[in-house]
Amino acid sequence: MSKKRAIGRPPTDLLKKPTKEKIEDHAQTLFLNYSYQEVSMDDVAKAANVTKATVYYYFSNKSRLYTETMIRMLGRIRKQVQEILQKEQSFDKNLYEVAERFLTATLHLDIDALTRGTETALEEKDWQDMNQAVEGIYDALEQGFQAAMDKGQLHSTFSSKFSSRVFFSLLNVGNGLNNIEQKKEDDIEKNTKDIIRFFQKGVLQ
Repeated sequence: MSKKRAIGRPPTDLLKKPTKEKIEDHAQTLFLNYSYQEVSMDDVAKAANVTKATVYYYFSNKSRLYTETMIRMLGRIRKQVQEILQKEQSFDKNLYEVAERFLTATLHLDIDALTRGTETALEEKDWQDMNQAVEGIYDALEQGFQAAMDKGQLHSTFSSKFSSRVFFSLLNVGNGLNNIEQKKEDDIEKNTKDIIRFFQKGVLQ
């Protein structure tokens, strides 16, 4: 007689994370904590507790592994930005939430650095795909800013593209400060408030 599983507990195979996703999760941690150059396919295989052959089954080479892993992460950030900027609340609150989430989600991470210095390391198509994913975050911000301008919620003498790029630059500054300050929760809150205040005084009317 087969052993019954506990009530409400899904089948064991549903509890297991797909191998490809598992590999990407561990690869992301390694790439962000070290660098593209320092991490090998063997390192990823050991971290994910799979064979190197399994890693190569899902990813043809390290360039593709890095690219797909980072694109997945950037896609999540873009989705969060879009969802927050579409919320039916004041644009100031939306901006604050974007900044707070960004600084929390991107600890250990300089988004621009994901492509900087990898031009020769990554295959050309992979490097282009990475840049496109980064641009996706810029686009999400710009579209959110333009929508707020159209609704009269954002008053600026600058274009939505310029305003959103300035805001993104401030987010990167805040992220750098978080890394210097060892990423304390109080520091994240303070840096978030400083970003919003600086942006409001420098860009908004």
